[in-house]
Amino acid sequence: MGNPLERSQADRCLFLTLLLWPLLSVGHYVWYQEIMSRPHEATAVWDFTLLVAECLTWIIRGWVVLTLLALALRKVWPDSDFFPFAACTLYALTTSMLCYGWGPTTTYFLGFATIGGLIGGVLIFGWTPTLVSSVLCFGSLIGADVAAYHGVIPYAPVYRTLVAGGAGMVQPDAAWLVRTWIGAIGGCVVSASAFGYIFHRWHRREDDLARAQQQLSHAMDMIRRYVPAQLADQILDGRYSEKERYVRRTLTLFFSDIRGFTETADQLESEKLSELLNEYLTEMSDIAESFGGTIDKFVGDAVVIFFGAPEPMEEKEQALRAVRMALAMQARMGELSKKWYESGIQTPFEIRVGINTGAATVGDFGSEGRMDYTAIGTQVNLAARLESQCTPGKVLISHATWGLVHDEIACTPRGEIQVKGIHYPVKVYEIEADATAPSEDTR
Repeated sequence: MGNPLERSQADRCLFLTLLLWPLLSVGHYVWYQEIMSRPHEATAVWDFTLLVAECLTWIIRGWVVLTLLALALRKVWPDSDFFPFAACTLYALTTSMLCYGWGPTTTYFLGFATIGGLIGGVLIFGWTPTLVSSVLCFGSLIGADVAAYHGVIPYAPVYRTLVAGGAGMVQPDAAWLVRTWIGAIGGCVVSASAFGYIFHRWHRREDDLARAQQQLSHAMDMIRRYVPAQLADQILDGRYSEKERYVRRTLTLFFSDIRGFTETADQLESEKLSELLNEYLTEMSDIAESFGGTIDKFVGDAVVIFFGAPEPMEEKEQALRAVRMALAMQARMGELSKKWYESGIQTPFEIRVGINTGAATVGDFGSEGRMDYTAIGTQVNLAARLESQCTPGKVLISHATWGLVHDEIACTPRGEIQVKGIHYPVKVYEIEADATAPSEDTR
């Protein structure tokens, strides 16, 4: 059933009944057989012993009935008040009958049973049904002791039958009752102290766990700020293995930067520049995450993103996502430029984008004490070179990327270019910022 405190009232009642009535049944059967095997005489002690046994038999039947009711009605009335009041009342009757039959302090049963039931009842069912049943329990016990003191009923008939052989007091005196209740109260104090300490430690542990969970949540948010979100999720879920520190994989690589960023920066105060740059990077990051891109790094005003790692992605899908992301960024950049111009920025930002698809090595690179999750290789350098050759406001892609997206996105051939670090001409294609409108179902 799991943790009963997280369940409905019916399930909590079912948990308690399934725990108690088998134990009560076994215990009752054992000592009832012991009683019937003893030689006996028709005395008041014997008669009340049989009465206690009969009452306990009916109480155990009540537990069984309550178990069946909780099982049958747990879906119909899961949080009905009937279940906590019925369970607490049956517990009070069980405790009262056992305490009377065996004597409150003869077996030291009263302190442990009542305080244990009180604390358990409060935790499982709440204060109201627990207090009502406690009044019933203590009231019946006090009434039984008063009746025994006046000779109406014998004291501890079951104990005297099984242990004392029927001997002992037929009628307790006042001193005996005082000792009885002093012992009972002492047992209650000891039990309450023990349970109080346990539950105090338990609540402290719960508070510590809550604080640790809050700190972990904060740490997770911080981790996601400094490493790619997909990688952070894998690390936190325990799915990232340090044994495979890097892999060779086909990626679609995206590079962008701001045209004339240095000149624009010279015209702005540092606070205003920081505000604009942070707003720009936030907007671009949100768009990248919406398309499932892995943000590699920010290098000043440059943004590096790739698709296909850490989670593998089909080549055509990653290329389409990268190009549509680039178009969404250019569209958003137009809106931001207009906003910044109207706020007094004379030369708003414009970005240029380069995209390439090819095999690269991706994984952890760095020292033992400091790692970066990034991609390296010739194809990464090519994407960076394409970005530097791109016209501001446009998107420049390689032939490899074009082969994956041209059937869905209009591309304009721009011939071949020679880029640094590549020993052969590279055929490139340009995509206008309004070549296609990215929609939610294509992300």
